[in-house]
Amino acid sequence: MEAAEAVGPGTMGGIRNLLRSGRAIPVSERAGQRAPEYFAETFSAYRFEDTLVYRDPEGYDMVEVILRLAYRK
Repeated sequence: MEAAEAVGPGTMGGIRNLLRSGRAIPVSERAGQRAPEYFAETFSAYRFEDTLVYRDPEGYDMVEVILRLAYRK
């Protein structure tokens, strides 16, 4: 099971929609190609880079929502 799917079956679909919307600013070329990669690299940047909130505000918000959902369970 992917980490994002742990908080609900629609989570990866929401990530896919965000990535396709053009609002996301992937942290790498690879992250811009597939939703699981976008999630993984954005989550890593959330954890280890202080600039994600400025580089990809939508991705930063996505991680915040997923973490809130995960901690509620």
